[in-house]
Amino acid sequence: MFTLIVRSDVVSWLTENKFTGWYTKQIEIQGSPNVSKLPEMHQLFVTGRGGPALTEPETYQTFHCNICGRIEYSRSYLDALSLNEEAWDGSHIFRFDRPYIGHIFVTEPFADALICSGFQTSHCTARHRWWSGEINTVNCAQ
Repeated sequence: MFTLIVRSDVVSWLTENKFTGWYTKQIEIQGSPNVSKLPEMHQLFVTGRGGPALTEPETYQTFHCNICGRIEYSRSYLDALSLNEEAWDGSHIFRFDRPYIGHIFVTEPFADALICSGFQTSHCTARHRWWSGEINTVNCAQ
């Protein structure tokens, strides 16, 4: 998994919009000659749970090492990735269980609010939208 670093204005936006499925810890930046000019930064942790993803074709475990704990899953091209609403905790920001735990998903209200927020980003490759439990990837025009 990767680390998400956000500015304090993003934390305020998440809080003001009452989005769920996250918490932050303030971080200290060291070793930069311009550290006094940097905004307050936070590490964002995603706590929302989507449960096991419903995939088509089905994704299944192919290997588990009892010594190191490594798990491997079937590799297939997904025709569909769906949300099991009974396993989902209802959070706006969430991750599915393995093998999709490294990906962050958001609800449609969160995605729409983010687009309207005015935040600028240097990397915006895809946006996921939920329609009838399916995720449709749409290019982001930011």
